[in-house]
Amino acid sequence: MSRVRARGLTVTAASGNVLAGPVDLDLAGGTVTALVAPSGGGKSLVCRSLVGDLPTGVRLSGGPYVDGVEVAALGRGQLRHFRRDRVAYVGQDPGSALNPAATVCDLLTELARPGAPSVPALLEVMQLDGDLARRRAARLSGGQQRRVALARAMSRLTPVLLLDEPFAGLHAALQRDITEIIRGWAAERDVAILVTTHSVEAAAAVTDRMIELGEQVSATPARLKAERPDEGSEILRVNGLTVAFGEHRVLDDASLSCRAGTAIALMGNSGAGKTTLGRALTGQVEAASGEIVVGGRVLPQSLHKRSRREKLAIQLVPQNPMATLNPRRTVGATLTRALRTAHDRPPARSVESLLSRVGLGADHARHYPHMLSGGQRQRVAIARALAYGPTVLVCDEITSALDPEAGEVVMDVLRTEMREQGLGVVLITHNPGLAERNCVRTLYLVDGRLITSGCVP
Repeated sequence: MSRVRARGLTVTAASGNVLAGPVDLDLAGGTVTALVAPSGGGKSLVCRSLVGDLPTGVRLSGGPYVDGVEVAALGRGQLRHFRRDRVAYVGQDPGSALNPAATVCDLLTELARPGAPSVPALLEVMQLDGDLARRRAARLSGGQQRRVALARAMSRLTPVLLLDEPFAGLHAALQRDITEIIRGWAAERDVAILVTTHSVEAAAAVTDRMIELGEQVSATPARLKAERPDEGSEILRVNGLTVAFGEHRVLDDASLSCRAGTAIALMGNSGAGKTTLGRALTGQVEAASGEIVVGGRVLPQSLHKRSRREKLAIQLVPQNPMATLNPRRTVGATLTRALRTAHDRPPARSVESLLSRVGLGADHARHYPHMLSGGQRQRVAIARALAYGPTVLVCDEITSALDPEAGEVVMDVLRTEMREQGLGVVLITHNPGLAERNCVRTLYLVDGRLITSGCVP
């Protein structure tokens, strides 16, 4: 039986521009289908059309029917019941959909249907420690949040499950495990699952059928290793940094350094403490001990105790920019706000200059975040960070949700800033190839400890 059916599904802007499609969908229970497209190709819009959650002003044609229901014909009240009973959707930024104050146990039980696996069983399936049940969502890493969001969706026992880029930000071994979980859930529960991805390899591993949306998607092109910039003076040094939540040490005596015009990579499994280290550098998480030195100046551990200049010195570009870009502000307003924080009188045409530096046209200043592709939003997030005039940029998995081409565009932006502005970059990643191509040194974080460091050959 077909659980999802659409013929020529197309999402069109008010201007007449086609935003996604046309695409035919025929998803049967017990199967996994992959929708493959590059960043900006319309994958998320297709998913949102299946749950009746498209942006204002766009038009939908070609269906769709989900579990026998014509989604476009549903009123507001009917949509609430439909989304509760028939379809579960995990978006590209699952962390933003989790109540940060709720515990994992609360999140996994509040929507669970009778017959759903228990909280310990769901955590075990997701390869998460049972102790996480008592932890609040805000205390989880990006990879842990993604797995909790998936477990939460599964607990609802809906006949249709939509997973938008479920492998983003997960290391290779965990991607394989999640692949097996998805396939097993579809078969055991007779669920129709739609997975979106920019990776043909990931799609081939998880799915029974692959649908390519828009232009032909190709495997990652072979690229020459990026030219390594000359190492300048040391601009960042971290000595013995320790961060603890209660009695649990998330970071234990971590030390690192970075020179002007270079990038260092920080690698480790999900939950190892990479994001915590990045947030500690920016002062968003206060370290219990240790020292952060930028340009020879020791920074206070707490953001509130730093001067304006010290606050601007290290900027964090998050893994999920949609969660940190105000949806009610245009790109231009967001960048203007950042510029005014850094400069009493921002130079003329500063917004246009920032957009140009990250490879975006001046017309993007009028766009809202939901109007941009994932790659464009990531570049806006970088532009906002650059507006503050930082010495060091901490980039948290900034290419993990992007297709290879969009990811390379983002990395080109960083390479240019390192070369022309002497920017130092701490690149948090699961991708060893990305680290090798772009970084002079790679550090490995395991259970909060930097246990290995080595030079990239």
